[in-house]
Amino acid sequence: MVGLNRQLIEVNASFCKMFGYSRPDMLSLPVDHWTHPDDRGRHKKENDELINGEIPVLRTERSYIHKSGAVLTTNLTGSIVRDGNGEPLYAVVILEDITERKKAEEKQRRIDSTLRLMADHATDVIYRVRFEPWRYDYISPSCKKTFG
Repeated sequence: MVGLNRQLIEVNASFCKMFGYSRPDMLSLPVDHWTHPDDRGRHKKENDELINGEIPVLRTERSYIHKSGAVLTTNLTGSIVRDGNGEPLYAVVILEDITERKKAEEKQRRIDSTLRLMADHATDVIYRVRFEPWRYDYISPSCKKTFG
């Protein structure tokens, strides 16, 4: 839970473990302390939209800084708890650590790029077929030169 002043009100053990801080440390640090500098402006804007009721639920990807200095990438889902008059009280936020998934996706992009570069410059005929639905999803330039 996060107060409207962007100070944590409550955290669970998983949250503390994700960031590498003890519970007392987490509760004493402002959110901006561990928000990645590149996300701070967007973080404030989106939080203001949520508090002002412009959006009912915030779903976004955010980067944070672990106590060790490592960058954490998360899926964030947050909503505002309001009183009987509709006034905002605090935010409830769920963070899912997707750091390893994002690293794996980036690694796969690099592999795909390397393979594409190799295939594009090979003199051999190279193509890839997908079977459902059946289609060619890659045909090398040498294949096009050979078969037209």
